Amino acid sequence: MGTRVGRIILALIGLAIGAWVLYVVLDRSVETVDVVLMPESIPADGVTSALLDIRLVSRFGNRLSSGALPSAPTIEITEGSSMVKVVPLGDSLRYRLVAGFDRGRVVVHVRVPGIPAPYEEVLLLTPSLADRDRNGYPDVVDLSSDDDRAAFRRWFVAIALGQLTHLDDQWSDRDCAGLLRYCFREALKRHDNRWLASRRWLVSAAIPDVAKYNYPDVPVLGTRVFNAGSAPETDAVIVPAEASGTRDRVRLEHFSTFAEASRLKDNSMMFVSRDRAEALAGDVLFYLNDTRSAWPYHTMVYVGGDRTVYHTGPDGDDPGIVKQMTLAQLAAHPNPRWHPVAENPYFLGFYRWRILG
Repeated sequence: MGTRVGRIILALIGLAIGAWVLYVVLDRSVETVDVVLMPESIPADGVTSALLDIRLVSRFGNRLSSGALPSAPTIEITEGSSMVKVVPLGDSLRYRLVAGFDRGRVVVHVRVPGIPAPYEEVLLLTPSLADRDRNGYPDVVDLSSDDDRAAFRRWFVAIALGQLTHLDDQWSDRDCAGLLRYCFREALKRHDNRWLASRRWLVSAAIPDVAKYNYPDVPVLGTRVFNAGSAPETDAVIVPAEASGTRDRVRLEHFSTFAEASRLKDNSMMFVSRDRAEALAGDVLFYLNDTRSAWPYHTMVYVGGDRTVYHTGPDGDDPGIVKQMTLAQLAAHPNPRWHPVAENPYFLGFYRWRILG
């Protein structure tokens, strides 16, 4: 009896092993392929990503590795390749598509060996209002590279200095704040031969352009590049983002093609210091100007080398002029309200464009 039972047990074990081997063999082959992109829309903020998942499924519903295929699947970005960065996750079946800063459509083709037609997935990159550093500007507008910040500063200064010898015909709002607005927009443009043709008086034109974007095609903002709303520290410029996370966002209604000096100071610029040692070329000096109620602030562009350039502002029939003064000349001015020193209550200090960080 014992021997018979033993044989039965061995037979059952053999059947079980055989069934398991058969199951494993049959489960090695790919029964279905599914390609999933999650999510299908992400903000073009330079950091958010979507997951492209190539799912190989056996006849028994199990997920398989790329080893189940004669060769690994391949992916190709057939449209919008410059708009995302593709990051493989190590198994040849999953990829991160990391958004850049350009908005639009990204088309991905996935080719799987043994399947003639490629799978197609479309990723939409949408405008991003994320403002993680809470500077009042969308992160996609911040100049995040040292090269772009340097290029902006150099162009901003060069254009301001150029007005000393020839007022640009394109500059219409000629006052001290108007000089800031004009130089800001022009510094962000592409300075091609057409742009340079009418500006031959520039002190220097051998400057790289800002690479991240160019005015008037500023991400999200377009030509509305000045934050004319209330200061983000005191008003609800920062609002909760949608369900995608806890990121902060800006409100587009606060942005305009124009902002007066007080709004530029509070919203488009940030305070740096009242010490000239902390100032960089392209920063702006702000003064209180309470002797003229129509012009409560006076501004000057700091061009480096202890020099400033500014527009004197209109006065009656006098349209004003663009002048250059050194910080030493300002410090020796007979009217102490123009002294660029911390002890002067009328000198508010050096300010920096918020997009420069």
